Amino acid sequence: MNEIPSERNPPNAFSQEFLSRLRREDDPAGAAEAELAGPWRVLAMTERTHGVFRSWERAEEGDLPRCVFEDPALAELAASLLPVLSREPSFRLTNHATIEGYALEREGQVCGRTRIWDDAFVQAMSLVDRLARSPEALGRLLEVAGPTVLELVGRRLGGSVPLAASPSAEPELDGAEQHGHRDHPT
Repeated sequence: MNEIPSERNPPNAFSQEFLSRLRREDDPAGAAEAELAGPWRVLAMTERTHGVFRSWERAEEGDLPRCVFEDPALAELAASLLPVLSREPSFRLTNHATIEGYALEREGQVCGRTRIWDDAFVQAMSLVDRLARSPEALGRLLEVAGPTVLELVGRRLGGSVPLAASPSAEPELDGAEQHGHRDHPT
């Protein structure tokens, strides 16, 4: 990750000498995930700007925000996305197309097909999949969405809009169907 260098040295439990030695070492494969994992919070920096900081970071102690926005909702959106961006992509396309298109794989198993090679689609699928697996990120996203969207989501989840039936779900039966009476043949 390319980071803007800082002249500041925020407080750290380790000595500057030890930190200097660490910075000369290569990070292991999972370090990128740790860099983005957070937890993140949004702090007002000025009357017009809001910074995204790790939960233990403080601007007054010399910490620099990961990013800064004028709109606090955009800062919350960034704080919700950073942890999910750190994970490996959930989906990938196979290199060879068949008559059915390119196979879309999830965890090494074919889960779908697309007739067009589309990296943006696969990245978006992975992002949404990771977002759906993070209660913290999903909660922040819903907060940013605003009251109208939250109300509609509540209606959707509350049954006003039917959820997609899962293959294992049994259909609800009305009184006549429970007793074996049907208006139409099966």
